[in-house]
Amino acid sequence: MNNCNNNRGLTPLARKNYNEDFYVRLKLVANEMDMMFPAGDFTAIFTSTGGGRYTCGRENGVLTNCKVNADGTASCFIQGGHLEVGTLKAEVRIMQDDPNYPNGQRRDVLFPDGVIELITGASSFDDVQMEVAMNYAIVSAYELAVKKGYQGTQEEFYATFSELTKTMNATKETAKGLQTKLEDVTAKWQELNTSITNKLSNIRDGKSAYEFAKEQGYVGTVQQWLSSLKGDKGDTGWLALVNHGTSDTTFVLTPNAMHVWGEVGQLTLTLGEPMPNVVNEYAFEFQSPSGTPTSLSLPATLKWYNDYTPTIRAGKRYQASIVNNVIIMGEVSV
Repeated sequence: MNNCNNNRGLTPLARKNYNEDFYVRLKLVANEMDMMFPAGDFTAIFTSTGGGRYTCGRENGVLTNCKVNADGTASCFIQGGHLEVGTLKAEVRIMQDDPNYPNGQRRDVLFPDGVIELITGASSFDDVQMEVAMNYAIVSAYELAVKKGYQGTQEEFYATFSELTKTMNATKETAKGLQTKLEDVTAKWQELNTSITNKLSNIRDGKSAYEFAKEQGYVGTVQQWLSSLKGDKGDTGWLALVNHGTSDTTFVLTPNAMHVWGEVGQLTLTLGEPMPNVVNEYAFEFQSPSGTPTSLSLPATLKWYNDYTPTIRAGKRYQASIVNNVIIMGEVSV
């Protein structure tokens, strides 16, 4: 049996810019007493009336996007951009041991009290009165600190959370580093092209290609040189374009082709057999829906360039290239 409750007559707890990272603290209350958060698995699902979905919790003992605090509360860390402008709603599912059920566990489904408005403007940390009448209540970190004896201002309190800012800045620096490396690769290709052009320009009228090759170190007769100029016919060297639309969402990528999908909710890709004696490139592109981001599944053996794994966001287009088991993926606005 699932236990359910509902929000009623609530006052907004805070107003947060929908692109801003923030966290929500969940406090368990039973019979008007604070309770420790259970040690088992739980899931907190956050949605916005404007669209979007974000989850955190603990599964098989592993915490994702959250932590359980020493005081028995749980802090859920929400990354900006996943939820659209609107009223933030939450649903908390808790698994507890109970021998009365076939699988030995009971799932409680609860709806926290407290309202957070996601807006396009500046965030507000105004402390407000909440109705804490049901099992769970969402409380701000500042409000909890005041109840524990903190006497500073809201600005002073939130200024102490520098570690989160440092983490975000480090992420931005990693992105800048990736951009710099890409620019370096482009510059080296341009240098190589210039070098080839300059060497070709050194072939003056009256000097044969064979003579120029000997100046560059070639050892062999004229007949051997002429024979080496003729080889097997190759392909054009261009990537083939393969449009999938919104179908083939589970697919084996063929090498040296650009596979393009439209707006897809999920995409599961593996790599096909490589072509022999050539450099194989696996390329693909897709659009993430404006509501729930695309769920992308790739082979675990792939290595992300510069150890940077991008987060798939709603309403964005992504393009990726895989060469020698190394993947680079970029994001652009639709």
